[in-house]
Amino acid sequence: MIICPNAHPDYPDDWMLVKQSDHDDHSGYIASHMVSPRYWQPTDKRLLTVAVAMHDTGSASDEDHPLIHMDGEVGKPVSFWTVSPDEHLKLHRIGVKEAQQVHPYCALLISMHVVGIHRDRLHIDPAPNRWHIPHVSTPALEAFIAEQTTLQVQLRREAE
Repeated sequence: MIICPNAHPDYPDDWMLVKQSDHDDHSGYIASHMVSPRYWQPTDKRLLTVAVAMHDTGSASDEDHPLIHMDGEVGKPVSFWTVSPDEHLKLHRIGVKEAQQVHPYCALLISMHVVGIHRDRLHIDPAPNRWHIPHVSTPALEAFIAEQTTLQVQLRREAE
């Protein structure tokens, strides 16, 4: 869940909440309408658009019943950035598995996306810690990265 403080002065303690699944839908809509002679365009944009629209599918079921912090930020919903590391990996696995049901190319793109998130966007985002998730390196994360790397090889073959 994406959580932003409400900027309205009458409601200073409220938040604007955007479910990751709604973010998926909006991103997919934008991707489906992107046409620019300045930027590379895939030969067949359909699967790319589907992958963009599914990139947070793993979060959908959890966000129908959002978690609430019971510790330092009591009462505040758990966001994409504050969900536990184990929960993050679980949701990413679900998303990749769901995408595999659609097409191997969609699953490949989503797998590459979630690995990038856990690898600090492969250090290509100049904003410091913009994509950094607190659990930099844990045995569970390293196992997830290894699993996804192996799966990506398989998905590349299947997508050809």
